[in-house]
Amino acid sequence: STTRTRPKLAEAVTQALNVLGFDGFRFAPVGITGPQDLTNWPDRMKQGYQELQTYDLVNSHATTKTSPVFLSAIVDYVARSPLHLESNEQFLALSELFQKHQWLDSYNIPYPTPMGVNCLLSISKWGMEPDNFLAQVNACQPMLYLLGDVLTNVALSHFSPYFFGTRAMAHSTKMTPRQVAMINALAKNNVTLQGAAEQLHISLDTANKQIAAVKAALGAKTQASAVYRAVVAGLVDIDSEEWD
Repeated sequence: STTRTRPKLAEAVTQALNVLGFDGFRFAPVGITGPQDLTNWPDRMKQGYQELQTYDLVNSHATTKTSPVFLSAIVDYVARSPLHLESNEQFLALSELFQKHQWLDSYNIPYPTPMGVNCLLSISKWGMEPDNFLAQVNACQPMLYLLGDVLTNVALSHFSPYFFGTRAMAHSTKMTPRQVAMINALAKNNVTLQGAAEQLHISLDTANKQIAAVKAALGAKTQASAVYRAVVAGLVDIDSEEWD
């Protein structure tokens, strides 16, 4: 189950970061109400963050952009701003929370997904000052990007319902719930199109129309390619126990 798997995945990410000279991280989709995240933050830091998450300008950046950003760069920009907005004040309060827990800076990398939302990987080194942290990031930047790519792919292909919830079900496609059910039947039940039609109690003609619409929505030329793309896009509700 995802309850058992999440600590394993968090531990694996932490170990990979340790090799690169980092330790703290948070990974989550952005722009989704109530997303599940993956992190090794201490509980008090997580609780404080949840109260101020709405004002996290790093998340705001990652909602529409894919360029990486340092937390310290946004903090400096907001601190110099002549505008005394409540959102800015709350973000600075959030940065103070980070400072209190020795999260002195972070490198934040957004990753686009087929669902039309970005995932955000935030990486830090507890207690490391921004100048030293910048040098550490520059020394192994390609590996950090690779780690984020792997983590995003794992989230999409293995734990999409956990990370993205119902948003994963055909957000960026024009697929209907019946078409999603069709691709799930083909992907999970090892049946032919005729077999899927029987399971869904529809005619073969209707099934052919549905799979044609699925292939068009996913940009696939074959049924096998459509199944593969649906799995990668998180449209197939795979039981995560299969991946424990």
